[in-house]
Amino acid sequence: MRLIPSVKDNLLVNGQPHPAVQEGGSGPMPERLLHSGPFQSLLDVHGGRKYSVALNPTLIETLNKERGTMAPSNMQAWFEEYKKIWEAPFRLDDFVNLHTEDVVYHDLTIPTIFNGRDPLREFYVRVLEAIPNFASRYERFYQEGDVVITEGALIGDQTEPYRGNPPSNRHVDVPWVQFLHFKGDLIYEVHDYYDRLDFLRQMGIVNLDFTGQPVENTGGEYVAGD
Repeated sequence: MRLIPSVKDNLLVNGQPHPAVQEGGSGPMPERLLHSGPFQSLLDVHGGRKYSVALNPTLIETLNKERGTMAPSNMQAWFEEYKKIWEAPFRLDDFVNLHTEDVVYHDLTIPTIFNGRDPLREFYVRVLEAIPNFASRYERFYQEGDVVITEGALIGDQTEPYRGNPPSNRHVDVPWVQFLHFKGDLIYEVHDYYDRLDFLRQMGIVNLDFTGQPVENTGGEYVAGD
């Protein structure tokens, strides 16, 4: 198997340079590499022996920068700021500016795709019109490469009309998960999931009982749309 020089020269075996790339080394290159993904951990099976094989982390960082899909270097600090942006009052402009101009935002619960910052902003403007204190309570995040998963809840009080429904003055609190794909420090793609049925139930728009407790409708009719 032949590796391009930039990869070969950064190949680590059990944390050390592979014998074939050490100065003056003459060891054989790996015959077979089994890997879980590009530029991630690798397993070398050679001559019946197993090694812990990986690429130099510095090379991984360089390659990620070159392809422009690396997440923020300090993800914990980024997440703490993201949580603050989503606290009431929701900082809509700061939120929108976290995304690339050509962001693709998949709201898979509606379902709708918003292409670009302006449609994304308009969507949340409409939500804030119905739920002025709309916010999110973020709890944790998970990261795998340039993808970050956030977990929390959408919260707020419907004090204004919502899609043909009069104000219910009810509080909503529903689970919410986002898959955020990064290019550098900006989000370029989002996959958004939340419990929309329970969201509508809590506002009294849908008369569906999950808990054994009666649900009172607000008297309005749900109007389909974004």
